[in-house]
Amino acid sequence: MCSIRTEAFLFCKIIYMSNFSNYLRDTAAEMKQVSWPSQKQAFFYTVLVIVISLVVSLFLGAFDYIFNLGIQFITGRV
Repeated sequence: MCSIRTEAFLFCKIIYMSNFSNYLRDTAAEMKQVSWPSQKQAFFYTVLVIVISLVVSLFLGAFDYIFNLGIQFITGRV
């Protein structure tokens, strides 16, 4: 980390800005190499994620309901 002295601070800021510009340049180069899905694939994967999320939520909700009934039975609140 840079200390707050005039010359050192300015030199350190220049180094950080250089690193940041290198980062942005490398990121742009990597983004050009990305294989993006088609619109059809993106739609299919979105629907798949929604369906799987619904199935998992139903499973967890059913498990929670059964677990809650079991706890109520054990504690005698039914």
